[in-house]
Amino acid sequence: MDLSRRYQCEIGVAGNLYPYRCRILEQLADYDLKIWGPVPPRWLRSAALRFYTGEYVAEQTKSEAFSSAAVCLNTLSLREG
Repeated sequence: MDLSRRYQCEIGVAGNLYPYRCRILEQLADYDLKIWGPVPPRWLRSAALRFYTGEYVAEQTKSEAFSSAAVCLNTLSLREG
């Protein structure tokens, strides 16, 4: 499978899913959104979970994913910097 087609989307996000990030991503439900990262915690309840791809991306695959998305969104909290 061509990786660029595999990862192609309007908005791509890589990272852990937690309430702050999910709240932001829930507002983007009308877009072709893909979320890559580790398995979300079982206690997390969010409409954003439907965009979770089930794949962790790093190094080459992260580069492919970000290159294939029209927009790459960084939703880090100011506390994480």
